[in-house]
Amino acid sequence: MKTQTAKKTHQALRLTVALAVLAALPQARLAAQSLDPWPWETVDDFQAIPGQGARGVAIGFDWTGGVLFSAGRAVTSSDGTTSAIVNRSRDGGTNWDEVDQFSLQPGAIGVYGAFAADAGDAQLYVGGGISDGTAGHWIVRRSADGGDHWVTVDNFQYASGKSSACTGLAADGLGRVYAVGFASAANGASGVWVVRRSVNGGPWTTMDVQGGSQSIGAYLGARAVAIHPGGAVFVVGALNQNTSKKKGNTSTQSANWTVRRSLDQGVSWTTVDNYQPNTACPARAEAIAVDSTGIIYVAGFANQNWVVRRSTAGGAPGTWENVAWLLHYAAANGICTVPRPDGQPDDVYVARGALDTSSVGHWLVRKAEAGGIFAPVFNDDAWVFSDDYLRNPGKPADAGGIARDAWGQVYATGYARDDSGVLHWITRKLAP
Repeated sequence: MKTQTAKKTHQALRLTVALAVLAALPQARLAAQSLDPWPWETVDDFQAIPGQGARGVAIGFDWTGGVLFSAGRAVTSSDGTTSAIVNRSRDGGTNWDEVDQFSLQPGAIGVYGAFAADAGDAQLYVGGGISDGTAGHWIVRRSADGGDHWVTVDNFQYASGKSSACTGLAADGLGRVYAVGFASAANGASGVWVVRRSVNGGPWTTMDVQGGSQSIGAYLGARAVAIHPGGAVFVVGALNQNTSKKKGNTSTQSANWTVRRSLDQGVSWTTVDNYQPNTACPARAEAIAVDSTGIIYVAGFANQNWVVRRSTAGGAPGTWENVAWLLHYAAANGICTVPRPDGQPDDVYVARGALDTSSVGHWLVRKAEAGGIFAPVFNDDAWVFSDDYLRNPGKPADAGGIARDAWGQVYATGYARDDSGVLHWITRKLAP
């Protein structure tokens, strides 16, 4: 991300609204917490230009090559150009190299917010929103050689001249790759929910379009996608719903936490979870993970709380339940699961942040062992703090993406400010 010395256009800011949930929420009050004893360590502290801002957004593992990738953005030029960046580590985070730097226009902003590795054909994908100086383009890029070289395979705007951004990617290993995100319509409505698909390396086509709003569009759109072992495809985010008020016969719009499912490889879609505990406050699903036993977990925020919901029945309607409702005025933004050797459901890790009593944002990771089944109380009591991180005391930090590798090591990426207030792209690691 750029330093704050340059004025950013509204269109450029639209590219990162999905990556800045906490900025849209009221001030939180995070109390001091004891941590799970297993330690985290910082394995990457990156700026493309020393002293210029950078931010990690997504992280993932290439199961075919055994390589870790982190994606985000960084200032890459003295003219303020903020490029989308991919960093790679071949040795579990010890050493990193920058393998892709992409922008459309000098002085404009670009960000990668999604990563996927296709185990079927060893293709790698990154996606994001890249400004042309006026509006954002939904960009998906692909590498066929382990990340050494990247080519753009989708450059998309839902409406010409209106911003679009890809925020999630998933590959099913059978030739289908799904990209999800949000866009603006020609009539000015923003937060349009968009799902696109490519089959066997062919052209990308739009498979699902929903919603959009001129009043609450910043909260709307698709955010993440995952594929169940049974073949179902799940997309999570928020859609708007009109709510009527009894007095005055007026109606308002609310952002509802939404999960949509396709049972036919993206051809048709149905909403399987529509969650909104308080229409006065937005609710949005931000991330999704499927554990090794088939349990589906979705993380996000609702009623100004960090929320995790799950389904143990393949995501069918009516099977979703809250398994975390905690950290008032906080938001969860990344989720991953780690299989256990005892045959129980996976351990679940959720990342994001909240503000402390001094209004300083903390990078947070929360953990539920075996999905929480060992806890005396199933809901919030199941979760412990795994990481609470600041790079510099009194300066904010925020975790974004989180993922595991083939050996059960967990990695989180995000940002932390230094004493001068400049953002550093941070990646942290939890050994198994």
